[in-house]
Amino acid sequence: MKTILAVMLSLQVFANLPWGNLENVNATYSSPEGKATAKYLNLEGFGEYSSPELFVKNNEGILVFSFEDKKFEIDLSLFAVNDADNVKVKNLNLVNNKEKINLNFDSIYAKAALTDAKIHNVEFDCKREAIHDDMYGDLFQTCFTNSDIFFKRFDYYSEERSFKNFIDEKTNHTDIVVKNIEIHVKDERFNGKLESNLTFGIDVRFDGEVKYYADKQMVELKVDSVRASLFSIRSKVFKELDGNVPDNIVVDEPYIRIYIP
Repeated sequence: MKTILAVMLSLQVFANLPWGNLENVNATYSSPEGKATAKYLNLEGFGEYSSPELFVKNNEGILVFSFEDKKFEIDLSLFAVNDADNVKVKNLNLVNNKEKINLNFDSIYAKAALTDAKIHNVEFDCKREAIHDDMYGDLFQTCFTNSDIFFKRFDYYSEERSFKNFIDEKTNHTDIVVKNIEIHVKDERFNGKLESNLTFGIDVRFDGEVKYYADKQMVELKVDSVRASLFSIRSKVFKELDGNVPDNIVVDEPYIRIYIP
C-alpha cells in the first residue's frame, strides 16, 4: 500500500514536468553538484539541443538541470532522492505533449547518510483525452482516466528503522524489496499487483477507486482490497501507514485523502 500511495503522490510530480521531450538523460550527482548528459532535449522555455552537457543539483529531491543561463527541473522526490548526497540517473526519457505524459528510466540510485535506495526499469504512461485549464485538474483527469505504471524493482535500506512483515508481524526486516509492480487506472478505478519481502514474496493484489476533488484540492483513494494470496492485509497496511505519512495525508480506512500542498 505504501507503494500505491507513493505512486499516487508521484502524479503530483507530473504537474511540474516541463512540456516537450527528453531523450537518454544520464546524471551523476555528488553533493554539492553533479553533471549530466542528454542525447536530445526540446523543452518549452528552454530550447532544442542535441548532446548537451549539463550541470545538476539536488534541491530536496528536485533535480535542477542547468545549461548556460537556462534551467529545468524534474521532481524525483518519490524515489528517496530528497536528502541524498549521491544520485545516479540512467537513461531517463520524457514525453509531455497533447497526446500523453510518459516518463521512463532504466535506474535511479540514491544514497544518503543512513539510507540507500535503488529503483530499476520504471515507466509512467498517462494518455491524454483532453487538456484542462487547471494544472492539477489536467494532470489528474488525464492519469485517473487512462494510465499504466510499471516498476521492475525497488530496494530501500535504512539504518534508522525496521519494517514489519505483513504476514507475520513478529518478523522484522532491515530493508524493503518490491518487485514487478503493475498499476492500471481506468475511469477512476485502479488495480495492480506486486511482490515484496514484506509478504515473504507472496504476490500482493489490490484494487479500489481514485478521485480528484478540484474544490478541495484533494485526491481520495478508496482501497477496496489488499490481499497476499488468501490473506487480507488491508488493515495491517493501514495500521502501518497511520502516523507514518506527511501532514497533508489523512489515513482513515478504507480511505486515504491527499491534500495538494
